[in-house]
Amino acid sequence: MAKVTVLMPTYNVAPFVKEAIDSVLQQTYRDFELLVIDDCSTDNTIEIVHNFHDPRIRIVQNEKNVGLAENLNRGLALIDTEYVARMDGDDIAEPFWLEREIGILDTHPDIGICSAGFERFGTTATQVRFPERHEDCLSNMLFECSVIVPTFRMSLYRNHGLRYRTDAFPAEDYQFWAECLRVTKIYNLQETLFRYRMHPQQICSVHHEIQRRKVTEVQLYMLEWLSPDFSEEEKAYYTGAFMEPLITSLKDLSERQAFCKKMMAQNRSVGHFEEKALCRRLKKHLTITLYNTIVERYFSHGYSLPRYWRYLTSGIALRTGLRYESKLLLKSLMRRNIAVGEIWMLHRVVEQRSDNPAQRELEVTPDWIEQKIMEYRRDGYTFVSIDDIMSFPVSNSKSQRFVCITFDDGYHDNYTLAYPLLKRLGVPFTVYVTSGFINNQSPMWWYPDQSLGISTDELRQLDADPLCTIGAHTVTHPHLDNLNPEQQRQEISNSLHHLEQLLGHPIHHFSLPHGDYNTDTLTICQNIGIASVVTSWGGPLRRGVSYYPLPRVNMIQP
Repeated sequence: MAKVTVLMPTYNVAPFVKEAIDSVLQQTYRDFELLVIDDCSTDNTIEIVHNFHDPRIRIVQNEKNVGLAENLNRGLALIDTEYVARMDGDDIAEPFWLEREIGILDTHPDIGICSAGFERFGTTATQVRFPERHEDCLSNMLFECSVIVPTFRMSLYRNHGLRYRTDAFPAEDYQFWAECLRVTKIYNLQETLFRYRMHPQQICSVHHEIQRRKVTEVQLYMLEWLSPDFSEEEKAYYTGAFMEPLITSLKDLSERQAFCKKMMAQNRSVGHFEEKALCRRLKKHLTITLYNTIVERYFSHGYSLPRYWRYLTSGIALRTGLRYESKLLLKSLMRRNIAVGEIWMLHRVVEQRSDNPAQRELEVTPDWIEQKIMEYRRDGYTFVSIDDIMSFPVSNSKSQRFVCITFDDGYHDNYTLAYPLLKRLGVPFTVYVTSGFINNQSPMWWYPDQSLGISTDELRQLDADPLCTIGAHTVTHPHLDNLNPEQQRQEISNSLHHLEQLLGHPIHHFSLPHGDYNTDTLTICQNIGIASVVTSWGGPLRRGVSYYPLPRVNMIQP
């Protein structure tokens, strides 16, 4: 019998499930069973799973759809191994995932759950680390879930009657781990062992509003464990104004500080949370909200000495402390002396933004982008084309600061809304087009059931205007670093060839889908003769640095 079962619930994850299963089968730790339990998918998820013929894979199909929480409970009821490793059918495990987490559980019998850091990828890209020590994880659970796709002891399920609660969906994981942490310890490895896919069809996107309410319920569950003596008014304050990411006034800051003191006092009488760990987490919450407020109010358009002076002479600066005053001063000095310019990454321009958070991050309104352009112009920035950037070496530039506007994917609204606005303002821009999306030949999977691709005629009209530069963005928008060199070369060169055939001239610029690349990617681009490559992160361009690929600033409208 295997030592660990990888529990993978699936529902309509056909575009991603093969990659997810491949990542499990490629684990360096080999003594596992993979239990795929499908909840009546209506796409071809189950057919893709059945195409695997590895004896370690066990497939179970529900007779009717029961929802994620109950599907997980059904999976747990079928497992008799010592450990369980949680994984979803749209994510990717790094090769050492099982080896690292099982190694901790094998050598630390007091630890019941082992989790690790992860990387969000897809519509956004960020690295995430949860607190390492159990005591810090427990305090962090007052604010957010501190566990993701962990390996845990099956005895937690058998001996303590713990189950995923259907009434906690879609925050059933947060609730489950909150209950587990009352009876066991957690350890978070400080390395990235998982890639967590962000896309519009995932549960946290589709059920965003419901999830926010259910997260609030778990936060209250944790607060009541800290102390059952909080009043209903105090509970409402905790999940409301106390959790807001920005401070509205000095009075608001004072109220937050007073509530933190009350939490510390209440904990001393109950003792469920380590005092120093709780103090650290509450101080972190106040520090983050105060710092975010300062950045939003005084530095939202960048760091400079005049902006620092406005901050320093404000009343809120007295609450910051010398450490953060010094940090802000250093950023203002560095940005003034080093920053050359920014390449903005945008996607869609729409009149009404989506309620779906993953889609909403890709969308800006015409009014917002015009406001940002005018703000940057007032701050002395010049708007330039991608060709202008390539005409002088960033590493030696002492010229006026610049902004280059770019759009990824090739949406119809780049022509209907972005183009008229930028033409009126006289602002050059670049559109990186995924050639397979032209005329909606292939769907944009992050916008299901919508035809959003730019047409051939629209693309040609944009290309005819000297303000617009057309660049390539592959054929199918894959993660290039997951492809072998020949597959990468075909994606890149075929997209260039398709655009060159449509427009009748060479294409010199390329954008990396998802920002992902490896050394093969850059070598291929250089050998093909691509003048510039842009990625999806990295911030502004700075003097003294040469770039291939070029970094960009992801412009997200609040």
